[in-house]
Amino acid sequence: MTSPDKGTITHEGFDNKLAEQDKILLDSITGVDDDLVDEDGQFDTLGAKIKNTCSFKFNVTSLSCPELEQNPTFIKLKNRLIKFHITNEKYRVNGPTEKQKEEQMRTGVPFKYLVKLHRCLKKMLREVIISDDKANQEYYLKSTYAWFFKTQRATGMLSSTQIE
Repeated sequence: MTSPDKGTITHEGFDNKLAEQDKILLDSITGVDDDLVDEDGQFDTLGAKIKNTCSFKFNVTSLSCPELEQNPTFIKLKNRLIKFHITNEKYRVNGPTEKQKEEQMRTGVPFKYLVKLHRCLKKMLREVIISDDKANQEYYLKSTYAWFFKTQRATGMLSSTQIE
């Protein structure tokens, strides 16, 4: 991408990078990727960068299961993990937002706990995906879903009337 003699970006590299960013922006505007718009409705450049990392792509790929791709419970949990991955990276880079600080004050649940909770959810979901017992795979998925939301309700992160 950079010219070895001048340390500048070549025209081809610049054009490629510009085209890549235009595609990301267009996808977010057309609603293809709602995660790239922040709470204020503005384009989220950090979210775009995160979604382009190898770790993000690996996480998404590791949560794929052809047998469960159409299952609404699986889709909810997978989307929850993907969204939290982005939130966690933003937290790591920028620190807590005002909304996250308010949520922590309201619930008393530190962000470290949320990281551990979502890590456990990911491990449990991976166990569901790689299970050899395909007949009970959906049962395991429902148990994982119930555990996750029961845990959130127990810590005050969800009220008993909130259902995801």
